[in-house]
Amino acid sequence: MNIKCNAITKAYGKGNFGVKELSLEVVSGEFLVVMGESGCGKSTLLRLLAGIYYPDVGELFLDGVPANNIPPQDRDCAMIFQDYSLYPNMTVYDNVAYYLAKQLKLPEEKVSNRVMPVIEFLGLKNFINVKPKFLSGGQQQRVCLAKALVRKPKLILFDEPLSNVDEKSRDNYLRLIKQTKKLLPNSTFVYVTHKAHEAKILADRIAIMLDGKIVDIGTVEELVKRPQYVDTMFLLGEEDILQGKIEDGVFYTETENGRVEKPLGEFELETLETNNLNHVYYSADQFLNGYDTFFNSDGKVISGFKKDILVPAQINENVISFQGQEICLSELQIQRYIGKNGSVNIFIDTTKLHKTKTYGDFKINFTYYKNAFDVTLFKVQDKIIVLKGEYSSNITLYYNVEDVLLADLSGEMLSAKYAVYPNETYAKVKNSTLYIGKNQFSSYEEDGVYRVQVGLDAFITLCEKQQNALKVKSCIAEDTLGKNKLVYLMVDGFDNYVTLRVNKEIDLFRHKNFYILLNTKDIKYFED
Repeated sequence: MNIKCNAITKAYGKGNFGVKELSLEVVSGEFLVVMGESGCGKSTLLRLLAGIYYPDVGELFLDGVPANNIPPQDRDCAMIFQDYSLYPNMTVYDNVAYYLAKQLKLPEEKVSNRVMPVIEFLGLKNFINVKPKFLSGGQQQRVCLAKALVRKPKLILFDEPLSNVDEKSRDNYLRLIKQTKKLLPNSTFVYVTHKAHEAKILADRIAIMLDGKIVDIGTVEELVKRPQYVDTMFLLGEEDILQGKIEDGVFYTETENGRVEKPLGEFELETLETNNLNHVYYSADQFLNGYDTFFNSDGKVISGFKKDILVPAQINENVISFQGQEICLSELQIQRYIGKNGSVNIFIDTTKLHKTKTYGDFKINFTYYKNAFDVTLFKVQDKIIVLKGEYSSNITLYYNVEDVLLADLSGEMLSAKYAVYPNETYAKVKNSTLYIGKNQFSSYEEDGVYRVQVGLDAFITLCEKQQNALKVKSCIAEDTLGKNKLVYLMVDGFDNYVTLRVNKEIDLFRHKNFYILLNTKDIKYFED
């Protein structure tokens, strides 16, 4: 089963998010392990995939089908919890056979023919008539695995299944899971844990989760050699990380044993992002990258190989000018662009660069600079970029227009995750009062009907019901953009939702029936 999560959010209450604007793609047959500290949203993600929870915002696709509202029983999915979830009054056999016998209502002979091989495979043959309370934690977890295996589902989800299994049994169970995956090569496995040992044994790829989002993803080798977040280092077992600052090309910090100084090498200096250097994390080259790794105060890598790169371009009327090419944005990209004409950065995911041109691609010319370990430094319009692989000359790679995201010159995103429409509606002015729905505003316009627009950056404050205030029925979504965020509001008097850019500290998501005070100067009038 293919999985695609597009900026999905699940909130439990005011300011309490299970996952927030999470995006993830998993290919059919992959074994993905999701790692993160307690409370980061791992279990919420599994429950969204299983259909136990539905996303508040965003899009979930299973095998290309919109799945936000597909009920659990229609997802061809099995889930293995850490608390076993077995029927206590049933035997091992009856627990394993329950789905086939009671829900599919297969004849007993067919049930037995499917159940017994699985029971034998998992070493439970001598326990078929035993009830769960007489089994060890490891044996109970094998029964859970057997229940999933007999169904042969397209998707199997594991929610920290070894939390209650003793250390002695843990490695045996991990081997069983790997063997089970071989029996179901086309099924997708998503396994949640915070233990690096489990992830390294099981995963095709590991996704690192932080504050409700996937912040890093790759094979074990990719993550340990080219981590994108300091949390990746911590979760994969690297604890010798120092905090300090960089000045004049030197990292330094104070420790119990005195001052530590580390001059940056040529590679680190060439690839270092020069902003935000007063609080950085430093990790020595323990993974034999050939270079040390530095992260900023938000934990994001600022030297070396970066999966996300920014290359300068120009935009005018939804057409990007880049390296002599004119790149036309799609209708969806236009709806999600919140910037203006002028200089921008193209935000590029280097994992999506490819060597062969296909429909909808534009080219990026990389000017060779030098080799460095198992990466190569290139220049793109005088900006140094690091790419995986060793090259000896200039190269051209391709990138699909549909994957293009845009940022401003400081790196703050200008491509929203959800469509942004003009905040327009029809309203009337009577006796110096503007009426938008039931909301009343001071106005200097002549009496009549107008098309009015509220700007994306209109200044708002929360207030009680009063003159010059808009009634907001609900905040249906939000999209974090660096220091700011977009809020999507259902507002009295507007047929479509209203989008406003506000300080990220303002919490409106999932609030209902409140008022925002609006500066009347931010209301524009148009005559049709």
